[in-house]
Amino acid sequence: MTGEELLKRYAAGERNFSGIDLSGVDFNSIPINGTSIDLTGIDLSGADLTQVVLGSVNLTNANLSAAILLKAGMHDVTLTGANLTGADLRGLEAHESNWQRANLSRANLGFSKLIQLDLTEAILSHADLTCADLRMCKFVDAVMASIQAVCTNFTHGFFNRAYLRKANLERARIEYAVLDYANFTAANLINAALMYCDATKVNFTYASMGGVGIETAFTKSNFSNADLSNGSFYRLIIEECDFRNAFFHGTRITQVTFENCLWGEVSSFDTDAIIRDN
Repeated sequence: MTGEELLKRYAAGERNFSGIDLSGVDFNSIPINGTSIDLTGIDLSGADLTQVVLGSVNLTNANLSAAILLKAGMHDVTLTGANLTGADLRGLEAHESNWQRANLSRANLGFSKLIQLDLTEAILSHADLTCADLRMCKFVDAVMASIQAVCTNFTHGFFNRAYLRKANLERARIEYAVLDYANFTAANLINAALMYCDATKVNFTYASMGGVGIETAFTKSNFSNADLSNGSFYRLIIEECDFRNAFFHGTRITQVTFENCLWGEVSSFDTDAIIRDN
């Protein structure tokens, strides 16, 4: 099916296009009236959209479950409330798009480039984000439990109240991000970088953080039972954090001040840290 035919049938009231092949279609080349293509509520489940190019397209509440969008391109595409469960989005490039409340559970976004997307309240449980470039994306109130995000770039991301329980963030870059109230319980952050973030009341209980590099001033955050072995804390003031039963074997702590933190039983560590308790 051509892009022109799809738009004509959609304009005539048809909504179910599940399983169609639109691979390689460039919607930017289709003449339309107005500034955008409105495909609200369309059913493209299982459709082949490999290398499709979408610009200024409204796919609000669209069904793209199990769709194939390999190496597709999107700019200013609205996917608010869209269903992308199980979709293959590997190598997708998307910029400045609204994906609020989209369901991306079990979707494959490996090696994708998603810059400045709004994924507020999106569901990404069990999604594969391996080696993806997700700079400046908003994950506010997003559900990201058990995601695979090895070597993923989250620089300048917003994770306010995001739920990342058991997320695999090994070697991920989380730099200049906002982490306030995010939940990383039992997450894998081995050899990840947590640099220059805003971080108040972040939950890292039982997280695996061996080798993690931390240059973030955490406040009122919970590291109880976390494994911080062989990591590094450098030039920080850490206030009112809970480190009870945390593991620090081999951790390098340099020019760090811990103020009013809870310690309980922690493994010993060599450090030039200053510990202040009122």
